[in-house]
Amino acid sequence: MSSDILWDVSALEGEAMRSPSSILIEHAKPVEELTKGELRAEVRTGLFKDRSSSVLSLTLYLTSDHLPPYRYDVVCLRHPEELPYPCDVISEETVAFNGEPLEVSTEADLLDALKQVMRSPRVNAAISSMRVRVNELRSGSQKLVIDDEIEVSFEPDKGNDNGDPF
Repeated sequence: MSSDILWDVSALEGEAMRSPSSILIEHAKPVEELTKGELRAEVRTGLFKDRSSSVLSLTLYLTSDHLPPYRYDVVCLRHPEELPYPCDVISEETVAFNGEPLEVSTEADLLDALKQVMRSPRVNAAISSMRVRVNELRSGSQKLVIDDEIEVSFEPDKGNDNGDPF
């Protein structure tokens, strides 16, 4: 019977690869828990079409409810809408000297590139800076003014019964 099957049986029976989108979402989830709610990571998706192709763009960014509307872009991934690979990885850590993004062809290569970006000094500095700013605002020692219009400060909630002033 298997000789009558025209399909590549190994492709049909093998484990399906994860899409770049599912990988980014998976690695965004722990940020809020690990920072005890100070920061969270989110994935923004865009679709760009021209006459001959459609490109899916995924941007992983850091944000905080305490720092509206600030957002720090960590990495951008781009790949054809119909295929998850090849995938371009675009960040300061992966763009070559000629300005070309890093192209990965496998899930393993994408994970290696994302690890390089997420553990980079640039991203670590951004995380530290955002956490310091959130803690300054929470302690009441600072106020955040955005565009001379929106003022954000934190006042302890006296009615909170769990002992947490925020």
